[in-house]
Amino acid sequence: MKIQVRDGRYKVTMGDFNHETSDLEWKKTWSFGLITDREKYKEKGMQDKRWTKTWPDLKLKCEREYMAMIVSLSDATSGKSQILDTNNDW
Repeated sequence: MKIQVRDGRYKVTMGDFNHETSDLEWKKTWSFGLITDREKYKEKGMQDKRWTKTWPDLKLKCEREYMAMIVSLSDATSGKSQILDTNNDW
């Protein structure tokens, strides 16, 4: 997440959503890597059924996570939520 602040406004850029399984046995065959906005997991070649079913789900989960972070950031900067850390020593 990259946040740029200027003149009472901010710009949020997010990227590098990656999918990697924690199961070492399946790591090479089941990790998708970088999640992009491509329609299909692979642009060319045969598509494994698990990829065609899972890819759209991964993209949706990334989008939901992104929107949840944006809403949280928006609430925090609009004064709708309390500031939890009042320590200004950062």
